[in-house]
Amino acid sequence: MRLVRGWWLVVSGVLITPAIATAQQTAPLEISGGYLAMTAGSDGYPKGYFVDLAANVTSRFGVVFGTDGAYRSESFEYLVLGGRRVQGEGTVILERLPVTLQTTTQGIVAGGRFTWPDPRVRYFVNASAGAAHLSSRADISSSSESAASLRHAYQSSRWRTAIQGGVGADVAITSRNAVRIGLDYRRVERVPRGFIESQDRGRGPNQLMFAVGFARMLGN
Repeated sequence: MRLVRGWWLVVSGVLITPAIATAQQTAPLEISGGYLAMTAGSDGYPKGYFVDLAANVTSRFGVVFGTDGAYRSESFEYLVLGGRRVQGEGTVILERLPVTLQTTTQGIVAGGRFTWPDPRVRYFVNASAGAAHLSSRADISSSSESAASLRHAYQSSRWRTAIQGGVGADVAITSRNAVRIGLDYRRVERVPRGFIESQDRGRGPNQLMFAVGFARMLGN
């Protein structure tokens, strides 16, 4: 009985010691990246990326630098209308223009991150500030005067200040690699009216971002 108990203590020590060591050791640098999806008001940005670099000052606090980008594409037909018919009802359609509207938002932020160290799952919260670049363009194959005017109307590129906060978790795969899951909220300074085709679209200051990717611990 004592022999079995002794072996159990040895096995338990072997299993627990690496976990304790992992919990106590904090990599001085971490880099992470992966897929990002975003919503801004009623608009969804299904394609995106994120890249973060963290410098850990202590086992719980680190300085974080991040960049991200999200993209959406919307196709529709724009009708160039003329005057009323001489006979009958209706409006004359002078031209039909197939339009693909490309909208992009990119962010650059820096701030701090507070982490709860754990050998299996590390939870963290972060807060940062920086800038967001909002841009749009219309792809129109036609070379007509109406198409050129419409293309110019949709063209936009502006930088805006931004503040951001979020939560996440790193699920350990090995002692240096983890799967990262995160949810961030970003508030962007309101952009002027007419940012894209209607007066209200693109003006929402709220961006909600969901990220999933990989994190790599560097150093030590």
